[in-house]
Amino acid sequence: DDPDPARHPTIWAVRRLLVALCESAAGGATGRVGFFVDLHAHATKRGAFCYANALPHYAQQVENMLLARLLSLNCAHFDFGGCVFSEKDMEAKDSRGQSKEGSSRVGVYRATGLVHCLTVEVNYNGGKSAGQRPPHHTTDGRASPPDAVRGVGGPPKFTDATFREVGK
Repeated sequence: DDPDPARHPTIWAVRRLLVALCESAAGGATGRVGFFVDLHAHATKRGAFCYANALPHYAQQVENMLLARLLSLNCAHFDFGGCVFSEKDMEAKDSRGQSKEGSSRVGVYRATGLVHCLTVEVNYNGGKSAGQRPPHHTTDGRASPPDAVRGVGGPPKFTDATFREVGK
């Protein structure tokens, strides 16, 4: 749970800072921190998506998933359907046997209780959709747009502009 300051001084210092900031506001469970986002590049899974935590309370989980949904509505390259919010993923081991319990998003959540802890992953090369943002409302006036429309010609190659858009 606690990183070793001798072996991982940067991780230890950042964790201490986050815990202190989350405890610093009177009455607020997460203090002065609203979000913790770990940014990664991904080689195997295409597109932009996130790994987030499975939270114990329904309202918190809805809030957690809503952030990813809002990202997908505001960035045509972010794939909400590719996001992972499972408890199983929080405890899974990678190909080297390393547990995701030691990942920053899981560790920060367990140390602080912060709802919005996620890892945003973006493929090095390209996405799954053609990068068209859906309309903000449907023809019947509903505020629930469909998933991004797939374009002709295959998945888009990511450019510097694509990465900037994902990071907005």
